[in-house]
Amino acid sequence: MSPLPASGHRTVPQAAPSSVLGGVVRTGPDACPTALQVHAAADGGLARVRIPGGVITAGQARVLARAARDLGDGHLDQTSRGNLQLRALPPGAEAELGVRLADAGLLPSATHERARNIVASPLSGLDDAGLIDVRPLIDALDTALRAAPALAALSGRFLFALDDGRGDTASLGADICLAATSRSTFTLLLGGLDFGLRVPVHPADAGTPGTPPSGALPPTGEAGGPARAAAVSADAVGVPAAGAGDPAHEPAISAGRPAPDAMAAGIAVAAAEAFLAEREAQGSAGWRMSEIDQGSQRVAARLGATAAAVVPAWEPPAPPAGAISGSGAIALAVIIPLGRISATQLELLADVADSGAGELRFTPWRGVVVPGLPDDSHLAALAAAGLAVDDLSPWYGMTACAGRPGCAKSRADVRADATTVVLDLRPAAPSASGMVSASGMVSASGMVSASGTLPAPGTVSTPSTVSVSGRLPASGTVSALEAAAGRPVAGALPVHWVGCERGCGHPATPWVRVLATGDGYRVDGPADAEPGGGARAAAGAATSAQAGAPAETHDLGRVAELIAAARTSTTNTAQETGA
Repeated sequence: MSPLPASGHRTVPQAAPSSVLGGVVRTGPDACPTALQVHAAADGGLARVRIPGGVITAGQARVLARAARDLGDGHLDQTSRGNLQLRALPPGAEAELGVRLADAGLLPSATHERARNIVASPLSGLDDAGLIDVRPLIDALDTALRAAPALAALSGRFLFALDDGRGDTASLGADICLAATSRSTFTLLLGGLDFGLRVPVHPADAGTPGTPPSGALPPTGEAGGPARAAAVSADAVGVPAAGAGDPAHEPAISAGRPAPDAMAAGIAVAAAEAFLAEREAQGSAGWRMSEIDQGSQRVAARLGATAAAVVPAWEPPAPPAGAISGSGAIALAVIIPLGRISATQLELLADVADSGAGELRFTPWRGVVVPGLPDDSHLAALAAAGLAVDDLSPWYGMTACAGRPGCAKSRADVRADATTVVLDLRPAAPSASGMVSASGMVSASGMVSASGTLPAPGTVSTPSTVSVSGRLPASGTVSALEAAAGRPVAGALPVHWVGCERGCGHPATPWVRVLATGDGYRVDGPADAEPGGGARAAAGAATSAQAGAPAETHDLGRVAELIAAARTSTTNTAQETGA
């Protein structure tokens, strides 16, 4: 199966200048947090730990859990790129955090930390759905990226994607994507567009799924280093590397062709360097391919592409959940409710990983895959710990930004309110303390009822209301969402709750937005997921509100009904709750 059928392409007209995105003009480098340069949030310092490909060892997971407990609020937030964030850090804690991460191998470069944004197909090598196992390419690309001095200038928003052919990460709107389109070929996508650039992968070198190809990328400056690997791989696909034709830059690898991971990594690095060169030539401050004039087209031209751009017709699979069999072992895919995981939950995942391959693969859909297990016997323990273990969970496809109290720009505690809706769909059992467990998601200001009990499933009661402060109602209810939608519907759109129009952390694919307005919630869906789509959808909502759309305090039951309708909608809608 190829996710790039010829019939699924359409020609792309030359794009208009895109230095203005959703009303925001880029005037300088972004301020995306890193592990060393924290963002001053309302609840303290926020540090973002880049995890290329989402892969960490069980030992590294325990280091992160201890850091969150010792230095932060005891939790980690998972981003839409599979990275992890620590919150509520006191002043100066980033120094201690940096030492811990470096000792654990999670901070290999201080200069390139912000640029190490790589997503990869999380099930690659674990089942038979992929065409090429891309996992070895993660380290090759990360190494090549860090060895290229110029790439330290990339924005923290610039994204690389590695897709094994199933179309899961190629649909995330990455700036540079290597997508397998056969068992011997990667297609290079620029800003999601296909310009006919192909990177060959030789089956004799590539091995079979689960078997890393041999070879390694030499350090920069050595014969056969990143610049030369880029030249060789560029020559293989008809793309002239920088300096091509100059004997000093011609490839001089006599030990045979480079391994496929080095070839592909060299191409990705060459494309990123072409982006930076084009940005400088334009005098632009754009952070992403879509934010410079004719970005994808002009970068493709710098790489020697002559074909007209087409948009691949991706049909990405649903995010994984549950037990997955293949390659002689079992992988468990679980969902982290609203992308917020406690240190205790992370330590449990690390313990489970020790029973398998010893690694965790965090996904761009606020989930994690534990590969290499002998069976699915750990599912029950993971579910008991508050993690979602199947696609019928009401947590499946439900995400949220940080909201109050962590974000000063947020108008509500969106996580607490989203939790109310989810608990209405599937009531939680009281914990030993008598309080309702919500996977560590419910804040002290938003516990569900004093008694810690909820009505029996299916009970219909008066809808609860949401206040401007975002506190949960005095008692939980069932019915609104359960009666309107029941369990999640196959193919339903993801839902993302946001505290303001910025829409931080929203999905890259079409999504339903639940926006806090200050007096209630507005439900929009599906939101435009093309580059800048979230900003455009937010801008549209703001304009509507300014035009006099009602903004009152509304009940969560009505919000739940609108979410249920919007998740299965195929046309853009914008509805005020209570309208």
